[in-house]
Amino acid sequence: VRVRSHGWLGWSARTMCGRARFSATSETVMRRARVRDSSRWQDKELYHPRFNVQPGYWTPVVLQQNGERCLHTMKWGLVPHFSKKHERPDHFRMFNARSETIHERSSFRHLLKSKRCVVMLDGFYEWQKLAGKKQPYHVYKVTEDGEEPQPLFCAALYDTWEDEQGYKLYTFTILTTRSNAQLSWLHDRMPLILPDNEAVDAWLGCAASTYPAKSQGDREAGACQEKGDWPQSRKPLGPDEIAYLLSPYGGDDLKWHKVNPEVGKIVFEGEECIKEYNPPPPKRESRDITQMFKAASLPPS
Repeated sequence: VRVRSHGWLGWSARTMCGRARFSATSETVMRRARVRDSSRWQDKELYHPRFNVQPGYWTPVVLQQNGERCLHTMKWGLVPHFSKKHERPDHFRMFNARSETIHERSSFRHLLKSKRCVVMLDGFYEWQKLAGKKQPYHVYKVTEDGEEPQPLFCAALYDTWEDEQGYKLYTFTILTTRSNAQLSWLHDRMPLILPDNEAVDAWLGCAASTYPAKSQGDREAGACQEKGDWPQSRKPLGPDEIAYLLSPYGGDDLKWHKVNPEVGKIVFEGEECIKEYNPPPPKRESRDITQMFKAASLPPS
């Protein structure tokens, strides 16, 4: 559970991950998710691309239904199904879940079996605290020149809550793990990034139990079956078979740079959020020339 603070950032800068970028167009989201038909995107109209997103915003997540991938726009920040119906949902309480303890906590344990999903971040923001000051960084995946930027496929869990009027609200939480060697200087936690599409399929519960595959033949045989016709010798991964996925991202394609501290304000929006930022040099203390002469003329104490 991450508890919101009341500082100017709107939440504690040490939480992970509490600000992210979902700036891809709807068409790009569908292509990345490998969803060809917009009819397989529930509540598509609720998604609006933004460079600065916090818990409580509508964002698309990838699901697996009837052997096929689909999209569903949900609110970031899990509201458990057992939450009181008359209370206002607090999306800041559970916008992250520690992957090391999801098997233990009642809020997450029951979701592992059938409510796993994947969130496609275009990037996320993290704050470094130095000498009492907080400098935000934008973390994202680097691509070769000319290639389409790739998202960070992050493991997540979702749930459904219903209010007193019967309105159903779908929400999700992003899993986190310990930071890898690349980002440990910035924070001790990082999102649980899935390394490739095979890992995405595994997390969604539609990959062969022998993943990771040892050969090309195994990879083809163990790929997610779009029509749901599983080989007799294979079955979808269960909660106890996904432990190997809960480890820090090992790729070397993450990149980061400083961004404007204004990104901490949710009203700060647009490409300026991810523009590389060069902090102004510290101001040198200046003294009026008359004060200098007065100081020089004072008798020694």
